[in-house]
Amino acid sequence: MKPDLCTIPLDGIQLVEASAGTGKTHVIVGLYLRALAVLALPVESLLLLSYTVAATAELRLRVQRRLLQAAAAAAAAADADPELAAILDEARLAQRESGSALAFRLAQAARALDRARIQTIHGWARGIAADEALALGLPLDAVFVEDESVAARQALADAWRATLE
Repeated sequence: MKPDLCTIPLDGIQLVEASAGTGKTHVIVGLYLRALAVLALPVESLLLLSYTVAATAELRLRVQRRLLQAAAAAAAAADADPELAAILDEARLAQRESGSALAFRLAQAARALDRARIQTIHGWARGIAADEALALGLPLDAVFVEDESVAARQALADAWRATLE
């Protein structure tokens, strides 16, 4: 059963967890759209994390598509599905703005997606570590390992070698 996006709180941290093919991305995209539209937040203020590079690319693409759909619907250039119409109504009431003003904001958000923090968990952690290296006590030339299998094989070989000597 698909949740009513307009009933999910926009404050705090929201965790979307479910099995494959159950609509997680749809919910995440809808919440992102609501946060931008209803709260008038800039794209830079929101963080969307996913596990894989492919899932992150898909998420970014779907966010962009939905923002463009929402902008067109807010400008009355396109019909909106019931869920999108409810989000746009909520946004117009919350921000006390016309459909054209809302459409402009949403179109701007779609154009600003290159600045959005839609990242893999690993990419986000790497960015935090780089930005806060001094505060975290990390070396400035730290190397982040994406695939630890080489290091794991080397550690296993070293352990066997030490055991057999």
